Amino acid sequence: MKAAVEAIFDCMQVSSPLVRTVGLKAINGLFIAQPDSSRLSAEVNALIISALYAKKPAEGDTQLVLPWLETTKQAYLNLYRQDQRTFFVHLEKLSADCMKLLLVDRPEIRAASAAVLKEIVTTCLSAVGAQREAYQQHLVPIQKFFQHLEVGLTYQYHLVWNMVLEILTEFYEACGAQASNFTVKSLEKVALLRDSPQFPFTAELDRAFGRAVRKVGAPRVLRIVPLKINVAMTPMDLSRSWMIPLLRDYVQDTELGFFISFFLPLASQLRSKSAMLTAAGEPSEAKSCDILQRQIWSILPGFCTRPTDLVESLRGIAKILGQALDERPDLQLDVMAALRALVLKNMENDVNRTEVAKYAKNYLPRLLQIYTTEATSDGSNQRLAALETVKIYLKITPQETIDELFEKVVEKLNGDESSQFLLQACVDVAAVLLPYVPIAKLDGVLAFCRTAWVSPDATLQKKGYRCFGELLLSDQEALQAYAAGHMDTFKTDFTQAYSETKPPAKAARLRCLSAMVKRSGLTDKSFLKVVFPEIVMCTKEISENARQSAFELVKEVGNILLSDSSRPEEENVAEYFELMLSGLAGTPDGVAASIVALSHAVYEFRDKLRKPMVDMLMDNMNVLLASNTRDIVTAIFGFFKVIFSRMADFELGPHVARLVKSVSGMEENFRRHFRVKIRDLFTVLIRKFGYTMIVELVPESDHKLINNIRKTQEREKRQKKEKRNDKKSIAGDGGGDGGEEDVDRKSRAGAASIGGRSRAETINDILDELASSDEDGGTVDDKRREKKKKGNVYITEEDDEEIVDFTDPKASQKISSTMPSKSKRKQLDVRVAPDGRIIIDAGGHDRDDDAASLSSRMSGVSLNDKKKGKNRSEDTDGDDDGSFGYQAGGSGIHRPLKSSRKEKPAKKVATGAEYRAKKAGGDVKLKGRPDPYAYIPLDLKSSNKRKKAKLVGQFKGFVKGAKKGAMKGSKDSKSRKRNFQT
Repeated sequence: MKAAVEAIFDCMQVSSPLVRTVGLKAINGLFIAQPDSSRLSAEVNALIISALYAKKPAEGDTQLVLPWLETTKQAYLNLYRQDQRTFFVHLEKLSADCMKLLLVDRPEIRAASAAVLKEIVTTCLSAVGAQREAYQQHLVPIQKFFQHLEVGLTYQYHLVWNMVLEILTEFYEACGAQASNFTVKSLEKVALLRDSPQFPFTAELDRAFGRAVRKVGAPRVLRIVPLKINVAMTPMDLSRSWMIPLLRDYVQDTELGFFISFFLPLASQLRSKSAMLTAAGEPSEAKSCDILQRQIWSILPGFCTRPTDLVESLRGIAKILGQALDERPDLQLDVMAALRALVLKNMENDVNRTEVAKYAKNYLPRLLQIYTTEATSDGSNQRLAALETVKIYLKITPQETIDELFEKVVEKLNGDESSQFLLQACVDVAAVLLPYVPIAKLDGVLAFCRTAWVSPDATLQKKGYRCFGELLLSDQEALQAYAAGHMDTFKTDFTQAYSETKPPAKAARLRCLSAMVKRSGLTDKSFLKVVFPEIVMCTKEISENARQSAFELVKEVGNILLSDSSRPEEENVAEYFELMLSGLAGTPDGVAASIVALSHAVYEFRDKLRKPMVDMLMDNMNVLLASNTRDIVTAIFGFFKVIFSRMADFELGPHVARLVKSVSGMEENFRRHFRVKIRDLFTVLIRKFGYTMIVELVPESDHKLINNIRKTQEREKRQKKEKRNDKKSIAGDGGGDGGEEDVDRKSRAGAASIGGRSRAETINDILDELASSDEDGGTVDDKRREKKKKGNVYITEEDDEEIVDFTDPKASQKISSTMPSKSKRKQLDVRVAPDGRIIIDAGGHDRDDDAASLSSRMSGVSLNDKKKGKNRSEDTDGDDDGSFGYQAGGSGIHRPLKSSRKEKPAKKVATGAEYRAKKAGGDVKLKGRPDPYAYIPLDLKSSNKRKKAKLVGQFKGFVKGAKKGAMKGSKDSKSRKRNFQT
């Protein structure tokens, strides 16, 4: 292995960039394969890294630097897997070189360097940072690595601050938990950048600072970067207020006692000052203090996320949280979020979970009081949050506390003095408590649910079904056994309450019905047949949730009936579809709903349908198509759309003739109303069976429609083909316009194209190819071969007077495959006058001389001369002054203005003919005259949709002609410039 690598490095001695790139890729493949230590030892790996640094390319050489960075990164990663000690020995050099590359003016190199450092941090340092002993063992090289990163916060790196901050973000995530002094102190520099006005990368900086807060801990971060909020000052210093949202989003796994000792007094002082300022008549300052103290309370949920001192600190804040729930509506959402975090984030910690469960008897009554109290429009969020907090807190609440709460809820449900709002709220609370209540206490709640099903209050009905659904959908064995034992009673009461069900309660009722259908299965087909009409009717409900539940039930009933293995499959399918077909003899609403259910069934069980069933369905639809009810006809068109998209041509072919006859025989008012759906249906039929077949079946009155559909389809195909050709033309020919110009261009380009597709990427490249081939008579391939022979190798010289020493080991860094970028700064000539004044000459005198010289040489040159490349003075037929005078005439902007008495009237009226080019097709610009232009006149017909295609075609013709003229004009301009240079 060592000999092979040495051979590769020997081959890389040559100056060819291609050979060096291939060599780097070969070594990169070696490290990607991750050979074991027997094939590639850590010592050899380290030697390869040293050799790679010896072969380091020039910093601005994009072609070589990118593979060099990738290969070096893989070498370091492989060394880390084999020997961490040796890896950390070489780590400092990698960080130093990558930080230097971040200053290169090549964006690709900057991005690649940042990616290398980021992957080293996430792959190597994160594993070491997770282990305290390993981190302390390699603390010195890690500190040196971080010092190089910290340099990136200086102004020298201001263009790549976003990349540096992203690397710091990953470093804080990997090693921030160890809370080293050098890591924490760097936050002060980060904060100073954030305090600077108009800092451009605030999002990246906030992410890095927030990650440090999460890993290092809020107490230690705030000691290094204080908030600077002094309540005694007026006005207060709020320059560090940007830290509060970051603390809210990133604080976790820290001391809850710090919030009690630091933030609670600060919030109390701000609230007192807000009240004082309000009394003093300063509402703006008071509002600022009030908002600030609310933001401080919003940090509390973060401190309650896995706190490290929960047992010691919770007792110090428990009473304050209870008072906030009772007296502070503005803080209720933050306090409830904190309680949810205390429960959810401490479920796996038995000690913390037990401590939080002790306060359930204090917090649950307060939360239920918030939910059962009718709030204003601003308090609806508090009610929902309170119910959600109760639902989460019940997971750790002792059973005796749950029993007490449930008894109080049942008492209010059966009480005569309870208001309608209180009944609705208590039903919701009972539904939340139901999974935790003993079986013996369920009868009272279920009795109230039965009463709610027939209540005239639609909201109470819906909540009654939701409460009953908690019993049916529960995964607890005791509740499942209870539901199975009382299922017959439930079915009876459920079917009797159907006639009293209000539309808002349909969705909740269908969810309960779904659970009952799944529990019954094939054991009770009579129940399926009883409730199936209700399911079908709900497919036309206004509520989207109800319709979705109905469609799911249609599918579920089909799965149950078709799963009967005791009978042939054809009989099961017939039984299932007969349930829906029986609704076709009912009311118009029932017929429309049955057709919608049939469409869904056909979509789901297409593979189960046989020819007799398909024939029966199509025959029924053709008969019902003559109905006078629009809902029925709408549902039938939907059925046709589904069945023609799911069934094969040979299965539906025998029914096309009758279908076309039925559609064509519809009444005129129905055809007018459903003209769009009829057109869509005929479009599907033509696409599926062909134009010839359909045009023979329709009457002559519909031939115009069929022909129009055919033309539209052909036009769409043609447009798609043109788009594909345009994409290919853009990718291959560089956006040529096609036509005769393309043919002429291809014929002249000759060998410059392969398979009729130009190698150029843009239209300018194509013109350059044509100009090269026309001027020199050689093909572009010949010139490319000459360029390949020459090679693109450049030598970077820092000083023009010094020569590169090729015997130097670092001489390879002076050889680049990329043209070294030259400084674009203006060189200023600075002199000092005798009196001490500084004279700055920006080269204006020289430029004036050059401009005068160029003007003298260009004075006789005319770009419009017939004799290309010759001076105007040599042309005896040309005009002496070489200028064009604009003569007013015509109308609009070209109308003649009032001339003075001395001026003679214009003899020549410009009509636009003088703009016509003599050789090329189109117009040309004339000196001293307005630019030629073409326009499309406004026409009332352009608003007509039927004539839109014709007008679009005319517009395309204008555009095509303009492009064609621009192409010729561009080629002429290229030719003139070339002739002038020669």
